[in-house]
Amino acid sequence: MLYFIDGEGVQTVGDSGEFPVTAGDFVYVPRGTLHSTFNTGWRQLRVVAVYTPGGAEQAPRELRDFTALTPGVQPVWERAR
Repeated sequence: MLYFIDGEGVQTVGDSGEFPVTAGDFVYVPRGTLHSTFNTGWRQLRVVAVYTPGGAEQAPRELRDFTALTPGVQPVWERAR
């Protein structure tokens, strides 16, 4: 489940095609369904992602460039080289 709390973007779920999302929107993603979220605005797109049953949220930790931030610490963005 995705709940958008700030910003604006586009979302896909399965073969739905892109649809706009903004603060206050809620999107259900069925288990095992491919999905994508893209920020289309100038501000950060803030999303609360809820996984049930739990466990799938650990998958990004296996990615080479994964970084965990301390709660409340803002990320420092750098341009890719």
